[in-house]
Parts: sequence; C-alpha cells; structure tokens
Amino acid sequence: MLRALSLFSVLSLMIANAEAASFNCNLAKSPSEVAICNDKTLSRLDEEMSERFFKVRNLLPKLGQVALRSANKTFLQRRNRCGSDRQCLTFQNQNFMERTCEIAQSHNVACE
Repeated sequence: MLRALSLFSVLSLMIANAEAASFNCNLAKSPSEVAICNDKTLSRLDEEMSERFFKVRNLLPKLGQVALRSANKTFLQRRNRCGSDRQCLTFQNQNFMERTCEIAQSHNVACE
C-alpha cells in the first residue's frame, strides 16, 4: 500500500510538472526548457506567452500568421541562447509577448 501511494505521488508530480509550462516538461532537453520547467515564475510566464500567441495567431489573417511564425522562430532561437539564465529567459519571453502584440496591432487584431 505504501509503495502504491509513493508511486502515485511520483506520478502525480510528474504529470503536474509536465503541464507546468506551455510544453511537456517531461520532454524538456535544452537548458532553457529545463530552467522554465523548474521555475514556477518562468513557467507561468511561458504559459501566458503561449496563450497570447495562440489567441493572436487564431485571429490573424494569413500574412499576419506568417509574421508571427517568423517572430516565434526568432524568439525560440534567442530563448535557447539564454541557457538557464533566468533574467535572460524572462526578458526574451516578455519581449516576444510585446512583439506578438505589435504584430496583432499591425493587423488590427486585439492582443489582450
């Protein structure tokens, strides 16, 4: 019974951790992904960024979606260069959220 409870606890933590960021933390490999998964503040910021990205993407016309995908690619490259530097990760995430809103506004789409 104790073993079953321990296994349940470990699995519950793994599932909670896997859903903490906008990606599956159980598959995190890069230092930036691991840092995001291990930091509640970074994880919440990542979730907020992801929600904004998908909300805006779904409202943009095709041309705006192309611009947003390009900005996302640049963001991921910059984020990955941060490694596990919390300050850098925070800056890159906030910068991308601002860029997402700029793209949205340039296509007359609400960001928030």
